[in-house]
Amino acid sequence: MRLAPEHALRGEAAPEPKSDPPEGNRMARPAWVRDRIRAASAGSAAAAGERRDRGATATEYALLVGFIAVVIALAIAFFGTSLSEYIQHIANGLSAAL
Repeated sequence: MRLAPEHALRGEAAPEPKSDPPEGNRMARPAWVRDRIRAASAGSAAAAGERRDRGATATEYALLVGFIAVVIALAIAFFGTSLSEYIQHIANGLSAAL
């Protein structure tokens, strides 16, 4: 059910539009309508963007932690025994020097 505008109920003439459409564009909305649409869509887009950024950040941190864990595991697998021998060699040299 469509309701009549308030000015029609009071018996008044329709109000003047708040802005004229640009030349050649008969479908242009008044400025106040464009402002309301822009404000409504900006608010929802900002909120959605914050949620996406927060989710993307958590995903990036998870990938970073996983990558570091893989690098540490590979380093231990490849250099574990040789690194242990190298540290033992340095420790022996220090104990001999002292």
